[in-house]
Amino acid sequence: MAHSEKTAARQAALRARDRMRAQQAAQERRRSDLAMAATVALVERAGAEQRAGDAMLRLVQDEGLTQAAVVQWCGGPERVTASEVKRLVVAARSRSDSGCAPDGASAG
Repeated sequence: MAHSEKTAARQAALRARDRMRAQQAAQERRRSDLAMAATVALVERAGAEQRAGDAMLRLVQDEGLTQAAVVQWCGGPERVTASEVKRLVVAARSRSDSGCAPDGASAG
């Protein structure tokens, strides 16, 4: 193989390597951005679920509603299921019992 052919082959290999590295870097950025968005959304969801549970707990405890009535007041089963209300109320009650009071309420 002639010297110029070897040089051309090396240059082609370097260009291919650079293209692959650029593609990998772009893929890494996309994955990182998507993972960050998912993580932020999960944190936001957790906060929203805590606030929803706190409000539902107050509907049950302060307003004397049943969990079935909470479902209806919150838009019906197409918006929130009875099992979801139960899960959120139980979590809020647990937080309340451990001293983490819902917004606008005092613990104990």
